[in-house]
Order: sequence, then structure tokens, then C-alpha cells
Amino acid sequence: MQNLSISKSEYSKNNNLSQTITFPLKNGDLKIKVVQNNFTAGTIDKQTRTFKSIERSPKNIFKLWNGLGINAEILTRTDFDFIEIPYLNQTLRTTRKKWLRLGTVSPFCNELVDKQIILSLDQINMDGTESYLQKEKKFQLDLFT
Repeated sequence: MQNLSISKSEYSKNNNLSQTITFPLKNGDLKIKVVQNNFTAGTIDKQTRTFKSIERSPKNIFKLWNGLGINAEILTRTDFDFIEIPYLNQTLRTTRKKWLRLGTVSPFCNELVDKQIILSLDQINMDGTESYLQKEKKFQLDLFT
């Protein structure tokens, strides 16, 4: 199968990021909208440092990767640590770092479709995130020893 993804650094160099608007909410959280299609992406809970996506369904799955996408600007330019996505009567949980490290930049973006980073459903679950965080911490420690 042909690799349709581009590197994240190549993506950052070649694309102006100005796709989202944040609105402060009364409780101090932020509401995030994607300008391109006037889509409410979700909110950022400032207390828990969590991006809470709007509910997703199987129609939102990128079939090529069997995954869900989050706007690239939200992931790269907004400050939070965790991601929660309501999906089929459950809440998928993971970290922003994991999404950025393991995700794939979608090559399918244009004036109608915002730039997204996609993570496969089997990598989103929080169960694997704890071991991922431990490996990430060990990796960082190994860099300095």
C-alpha cells in the first residue's frame, strides 16, 4: 500500500496554521471551533488540562487508518495534556503526546476539510497510555544518562 502520509515537520513548514478560534467560557474553560467549516471541536478543561472532544460516531472514522482525527492546530498550538472523546457509549482517553507521536497527518485536506492528525482506534485507549507514559519517561531518562 502506498504511504499517503507526510511527516509532521514537513506539515508544519508547508502549512499556515490559522484554522481554529478559541472562546473563553464562564467557568474558565475554552471552547474551540474550526473556522473552515464552523465546527465546534470541543472544549479544554483548564483544571484537568483535558481536551474534551464533541461526540464522535462510526461515520467520523477515517477508514484508511481505522481512526479518528483531531484538528492539527488544536494538537500543536493549544495547551493541554489529555484527550477525551465520547464514542459509542464510551469515552476514549489518551494523551496529547501519544496522539502527536503515533498519529498520522492526513493528506486529505482542502478548503472544505481541515488539517487533521489521525490516530487509529486501537491506539487511542487509555489502557495502553499508562505503559506508553512509562516508556516515554524511561526514554527521556535514558537520553540524559
